[in-house]
Amino acid sequence: MACAAWPNRDRHYLRLVEDEFGTMPLKAVDDRRARGLFMKWRDRMSGTPRKADYAWAVLARLLSFGKDRARIGTNVCERGGRLYNAQRQEKIWTADHVSRFMAVACTELQVALTLAEWTGQRQGDLLSLQ
Repeated sequence: MACAAWPNRDRHYLRLVEDEFGTMPLKAVDDRRARGLFMKWRDRMSGTPRKADYAWAVLARLLSFGKDRARIGTNVCERGGRLYNAQRQEKIWTADHVSRFMAVACTELQVALTLAEWTGQRQGDLLSLQ
């Protein structure tokens, strides 16, 4: 699959995969023991678990492409699990939080909160709005 067809963020992870496994023969990729090798690679990134999970997902997607086109027989990265576990319940604003904020915030911050609340956009996306 041409790298240009992948989103920019994925290309970075494709490069990580290529740097680590680019010379690995397809026969070795198809061996069930390769999963352990791939998991060790992912686990080396466990200090940044979201990055590790994303790298694993890109590798699994790449192997899925190979399996779909009969280049390999199995995708040993299917159902690899996740390292990152988000507990975000404490970050949810209640109606009381919102009303207390709105009572003291300037107009610009009120608009920002309303946009965030009603669009669900990430902070970076909201900051880039015109």
